[in-house]
Amino acid sequence: VEAINGGTAALEYLSSTERAGEIDAIFLDVMMPDINGYEVLKVLKERDHTKEIPVIMLTARDRGNEIIEGYQHGADYY
Repeated sequence: VEAINGGTAALEYLSSTERAGEIDAIFLDVMMPDINGYEVLKVLKERDHTKEIPVIMLTARDRGNEIIEGYQHGADYY
C-alpha cells in the first residue's frame, strides 16, 4: 500500500511503466490539494500503462451528478 498526497504526485508516481505494472488497484479521492481526482482519473485512463488499473473513487462527494462524472471519466467503481 502506498499513500500519495495530491493528484500531481500520484501522476508522477505512476509515470513509470515499471511502477504502474506493480499496482493492483487505485483508490482515488475527488478532493485533492492540487488537481482533482476526476482530472487524475482522466489522465490515468489515457495512458497506455495505467488505463487497465482498476480505479475506485473513494470520496465524500456522493451526489448523483458527481457519481456520473466519476464514471464518465473512467472510474471502475464509485
